Amino acid sequence: SSADANISGYNRIGGIVGENTSTIKNVSAKGAVIGNSYIGGVAGFATGTITQAHSDNSVSGRTYVGGFIGYANGTITYGYSESNVNGVSNVGSFAGVVYDSGNVTLSFAKGDVIGSDYVGGFAGANSGYIQYSYSIGEVVGSGNNVGGLLGSLTGRVLNSYYNSETSGQSDAGK
Repeated sequence: SSADANISGYNRIGGIVGENTSTIKNVSAKGAVIGNSYIGGVAGFATGTITQAHSDNSVSGRTYVGGFIGYANGTITYGYSESNVNGVSNVGSFAGVVYDSGNVTLSFAKGDVIGSDYVGGFAGANSGYIQYSYSIGEVVGSGNNVGGLLGSLTGRVLNSYYNSETSGQSDAGK
């Protein structure tokens, strides 16, 4: 199924669902998603499973803002984000943050991201697990913890990368 809409709210706002605690599969979201915290192109906040999903949105908010998901503390497989993202803190072209129990696999982001602190081409911060994923969009951050793939890394990353030419970043190790 798919959604093509402009959505705005305050917290836990997404192009398909604001909060996911179960399973989302084979969805696509397009349009604008605007809010304050936990804002994402597909889901704002998730502890459930998202598989084979796509977002092509303009996503903007203040904190935990992602082109695909704002706050990932569940499992995401085969996620694809073309969303452009604008936020302040914990901002990423795919995820604002991949939290402790978050596991993102075989996913990629190609949108541009603009923020201040904890800004990444794929995720603003990662304390979970990201594997076989990549980002190719431009990353612009005016504050601390800005990186081509991740703004901050305290979790694990396996076989994931970003494009240093298109991102404008050249950091190593995150």
